[in-house]
Amino acid sequence: MKSAFLIILYVAFFCTHAHSQWEVKYVDTNFPGSLHVIKAINDSTLFAMGDASACFRSYDAGESWEGFDTGLDMDFLDIERLGDSVLLAVGRKQMVRSTDLGQSWSLVYSDEAEAFHAIAAVGDAVVLVAGYAGIYQSTDQGQSWQTAWSLEGAGYETGEISSLHFADQQVGLAAGYGYAEDIPGGLDRFILRTTDQGTSWVAGTDLGADFLFAPGLDFTDTQTGYLHLDNGQLFKTTDQGISWDLQGGNYGDVTDLNFISPDRAFSTCAHLVFTGNSGPEGTILSTTDQGVSWEVLPTPGIPLFDVDFQNDSTGFVVGKYALIMKYNADIEGIAGAYPDFPSSSSHPEARGFSIEVLQNPFQDFIQLSTEQEGTPDIQIALFDATGRKVMAQQMSVRALQIPAAHLPKGPYFLYARSADGAKVVPLIKM
Repeated sequence: MKSAFLIILYVAFFCTHAHSQWEVKYVDTNFPGSLHVIKAINDSTLFAMGDASACFRSYDAGESWEGFDTGLDMDFLDIERLGDSVLLAVGRKQMVRSTDLGQSWSLVYSDEAEAFHAIAAVGDAVVLVAGYAGIYQSTDQGQSWQTAWSLEGAGYETGEISSLHFADQQVGLAAGYGYAEDIPGGLDRFILRTTDQGTSWVAGTDLGADFLFAPGLDFTDTQTGYLHLDNGQLFKTTDQGISWDLQGGNYGDVTDLNFISPDRAFSTCAHLVFTGNSGPEGTILSTTDQGVSWEVLPTPGIPLFDVDFQNDSTGFVVGKYALIMKYNADIEGIAGAYPDFPSSSSHPEARGFSIEVLQNPFQDFIQLSTEQEGTPDIQIALFDATGRKVMAQQMSVRALQIPAAHLPKGPYFLYARSADGAKVVPLIKM
């Protein structure tokens, strides 16, 4: 599971509309947040977790769901089982742990400057967590932690590890980016590789691709793996991540990837910012030829953030409004009580317009300028890397300075919209 807030690209080569089979098991349009992770901890018990401490549990293999109170105040982004009874969950600046399969939870680590969002378990005892500052390792089921690799130690001022996955008990990969003023263009995109359970990491092959997030990382066996970038490009490795080849491409805004066989995979997308007159939506992508071609199933009005299959026939996706859908091979499209949101395909694209960010990366202020004629009437929204809206404001002057000293360091996306069009700008807070 990885964080992902991504600019809509609709890079659509080799994509067709799908007859994918999904059934709504839970949704609540009164809940404004999103579920970011769904995980099976055994054959019958699953957890789905997300914003504003939202936690749901199923004891019947995902057929029915109930909310429960963890007693915690956090946004959950990932969860993993360790051994027989231990669960580890992360969410932004907190790691929490349960020793009774989620009946009770306790805080084990907190860092105000971090944003933990991805977990990779290596056996029953060793576990790693990725975030904005780097990669952390525990060898005692999450009771104590040490820094295995840091952006600061590698010479970066800020950045993010967006995905983390192990091919076997020793070899693991992490993908991310780092920012420093002395780097040409400001950003390094990199893949890190470990051969000792995450104790040490070295830089791997440069993909030669322009990306900010790489949220989809999965292996089909100990040698063969796939990396799905935010821009829709899919890369394949057959040597545990030493070398990579471009496999194909599809829609952008990818949030997760799950291979369920050597040839078949599903990805989710969260189209959080649209350049048309419609609102956000999601997409379920599916391939049966290792990502060369893809089928597309839109989820109108509901961005999706995670896909998890327990086997080749049982899987789930989750997204906004606490949506939980289960794969069902006996139906076509989406069945069940799906909310009545309009499809974006019925809306024309908006025209472009002029708005500029005067300083990026930014620190204490976000400075905006527009040459729009007359009195500007521009709606401004700022989203963090996981899609959470952190600020909204109207711009009615040609130059606007927005206080931003309170925001944590890291990547953001600014969405500006008026009657003349819309624009998305990736930002970095230093």
